[in-house]
Amino acid sequence: MIASVSFGVVGGDAFHHSLRKLVYLMLSLGLAAVICSLPASTIFNRGGTLVFLSIIILLLVFLPIIDKETHGSRRWLDFQFFTVQPAEFVKLFMIIFVADYIARHYKKISTGCLEFAKPIFVGILVTGLLLLQPDFGTAFVILVVILGMLFLAPVRLRYFLPSIMVCCIALLSVMIAAPYRKERVLTFLDPWQHRYDAGFQLIESLIAVKNGGWFGAGLGNSIQKFSYLPEAHTDFILAIIGEELGIVGVSLLILLFFFLTRCCFLIAQRAQAQGFLAYTYYAYGIGIWLSVQFLIHAGVVLGCLPTKGITLPFISAGGSSLLALFAAVALLMRINYEISNPTRGHLKRGY
Repeated sequence: MIASVSFGVVGGDAFHHSLRKLVYLMLSLGLAAVICSLPASTIFNRGGTLVFLSIIILLLVFLPIIDKETHGSRRWLDFQFFTVQPAEFVKLFMIIFVADYIARHYKKISTGCLEFAKPIFVGILVTGLLLLQPDFGTAFVILVVILGMLFLAPVRLRYFLPSIMVCCIALLSVMIAAPYRKERVLTFLDPWQHRYDAGFQLIESLIAVKNGGWFGAGLGNSIQKFSYLPEAHTDFILAIIGEELGIVGVSLLILLFFFLTRCCFLIAQRAQAQGFLAYTYYAYGIGIWLSVQFLIHAGVVLGCLPTKGITLPFISAGGSSLLALFAAVALLMRINYEISNPTRGHLKRGY
């Protein structure tokens, strides 16, 4: 799909996105191989360090020397030959931290309000830095994943429900406070009133899906990718999939993500049955992350949610996203290997 969208680049290199994706795919496979060779416990033991690293790399985007501003947002680190989006790695780091925290404070979380509030406080701190970039979409995904992991932990509803209300009110306030976010919500409600400005992307996305029909126009035959649909290679790539492969192709993609999420939850259940709590909640966190991000991307493309820059996991043309996702799945594979071979996994019971 990236190769197909690349040919929609007018006045540029038709192979730019596909070749770049291929390079990052090779790097991601190498990173995955390294992570699969390491005992999972060596990574989970550094949960606090990963939080500190998350804060540092999120602050680096505000340095004038290496920051890269695009469309008014400062989300990238520019190293001349390549760029990095720290927020993609922060998602993974936060999941590891929360999983490690739940494992270490499993009994206290269910009885103490303070122990329950600590990971939420860290999550709010990190999302606050993301909102300064601004990156509302990633901040929302991280908060949902953290709350989802805590919900699956033995947390009492009297602690959990107020936390959800506070987070919802905070996110709603942030969304309304920014004029452009408020405009996106109003545009989402009636995009045809803003046909040639704020509603342009959503309408072109819906046209692409409509043109695809049941079986699509055929691979490579999209019309919307030729400068009609902005960000077709990242935030709206599902629309191009719908146009070229139709409802059948999109349905197959939905089944693949359902299967992947189901695998995450099955690994979590196996780890929990053997008493490995950190691995349990890490697997739950990865499953929630993949499903939530896919649902948000699909909701935006299909006009069910306000327009937001959320990539389609594994498929959109984002190098940092691909590296982070391969690292996440590689660690999940390592966990699955260790719980299947306890004598080789270097595991500690209860961790």
